[in-house]
Amino acid sequence: MKRINLIICFAGLCLIQLSVCGFLIYRWELILRTGEAYRFKTKAVDPYDAFRGRFVAIQLEPDYIASDKPVDQRLLVSGATVYVTVTTGPDGLARFDQCLTEPPAGKQAYIKTTLQYVDTSMNLQPGDVLHPLELAQKMKESDDALSLYLRSHMANYESETINKSLKAGVEDAALSNTLTGILNRMFFDQTLARQLLGTTKIGGSNEHPEAMRAEMDKAYPGQLVPTPRARIHLKLPFDRYYMEENQAPRAEQAYWDHSRNRALERMTVSIRILDGKGLIENLWIGDRTIGEYLKSKEK
Repeated sequence: MKRINLIICFAGLCLIQLSVCGFLIYRWELILRTGEAYRFKTKAVDPYDAFRGRFVAIQLEPDYIASDKPVDQRLLVSGATVYVTVTTGPDGLARFDQCLTEPPAGKQAYIKTTLQYVDTSMNLQPGDVLHPLELAQKMKESDDALSLYLRSHMANYESETINKSLKAGVEDAALSNTLTGILNRMFFDQTLARQLLGTTKIGGSNEHPEAMRAEMDKAYPGQLVPTPRARIHLKLPFDRYYMEENQAPRAEQAYWDHSRNRALERMTVSIRILDGKGLIENLWIGDRTIGEYLKSKEK
């Protein structure tokens, strides 16, 4: 009798596990079949995880929400569940619009996810530099006060990175990161602020950021995107696209090749969204899926 009970319990446990797996498969298939498709801009990141196999790891660009208004951080606590609305811009690419504490009303698409943190520092990020090569050239040759100051306070490795990128004519991640670091350092430089703003009384390092930003925009017009009041960073539920083991490394290399040169075809990811859940459908290089792109390279 005891043995029969054990067999029944074991069979019941197996049935429950199979039912859960079946439900998950059905849910993901439902999203892929009926969810609304959105195309997001991406940048490539490290693709290998020894415990989860081969895949192309991706990161949306940007992966945060830019807010032009102050954010009440009491409502947006790190680790909290949030509902992020999705909208499509004039370029046809999707982006995150609002961060809500409850699901949006109506039929607006949204993603249920987790909040990482809210950044109100006004620091620049690499994606804020619109034309890295052009900005690097201006920094190197212009005789305005900012460029002169920057050249006299620039580290050797920063100068080498800028010179190398200008010589190669490639807008890679190293150049964008270097320019961002230089500008952020200048952004809160009290000595430079006194020189430019004509004040002898500057308190903490976070004072006068708006005035300094105005000086930057004056020296480098059209080079930087407007700095938001806050950036709401998210922990998104989709960050990796699994492929066959022999295909993923090639796909990752292709993504890296394109991420290093902005003149090449743009990289995007199509995501199906349904009832707050999102699932990656495919990766794209230009107008070709990653599979089509790899096949074209085999010919």
